[in-house]
Amino acid sequence: MTSGWWGADLIASKGRFLPSLESRLSHNRQGTSSPILSKTRGLVRTNQSYSMDTNLNWSLVSGGRNLSTLKAEKISKQMAELNYERTRQDVALKVAERYLACLKARRMVEISEQALERSKAQLERTEALFRVGSVPRADVLGQKVQLGTERLKLIKARMDYKEAVADLLFILRIEPRGQELELRDIEIDLTYEHIGFKEALQRALENLRLAEERYRLGSGILLDQITASVQLREAEADHVSALYDYMLARMRLKNAMGTLESQRR
Repeated sequence: MTSGWWGADLIASKGRFLPSLESRLSHNRQGTSSPILSKTRGLVRTNQSYSMDTNLNWSLVSGGRNLSTLKAEKISKQMAELNYERTRQDVALKVAERYLACLKARRMVEISEQALERSKAQLERTEALFRVGSVPRADVLGQKVQLGTERLKLIKARMDYKEAVADLLFILRIEPRGQELELRDIEIDLTYEHIGFKEALQRALENLRLAEERYRLGSGILLDQITASVQLREAEADHVSALYDYMLARMRLKNAMGTLESQRR
């Protein structure tokens, strides 16, 4: 496309500055014959005649019209190339957005799976404490409710991931056939890790550990344990959202600067 129609128009405009050669061959047949002199046969009579004309034209002065046309074609070529590059950048950004959405949705599924496993383990410990009479039956029921909530969140996370994959395949014009999509994560600048999300995750993990320990020893309540577990899940989700939103913001900035595709060439 970079050597498309605008290239042909530019060549045509340059051609107006070159001389043009015209040649014409004509044939005439008469009703009566007439004598002509032949180099090989002498004087002969024939009713046919042939002629050939050749003209060489070169326009020396065109009032600047050809020069203006050439300049206009050069500008048109530059504009077409810029529009083509702009389209490349926009398409690359759309693909990047869909791809990042898939990565983010996949991580959300992993977070939901981990939260569900924690909830199952908490329910087992609560039931064990109930059997020895350390906690009331209401705690067991409350933990089962929390387990059901985590299952619903996992179902939603998986549906969001499938939708993100479908959006990516659509923009890539790939027919979905139920195959597992292999996604490779994107490397992040180490400077991003200094924002403080790691510290928030470590604090949430420590809060959950303390809440579970206090509940096991009888000095804490189930609500504190559930709250700490939910806060850990939210901290992990916030970390993932911020991470991929940061990458998306950087790609949008590169797209605005026209450098999103340059690093891939």
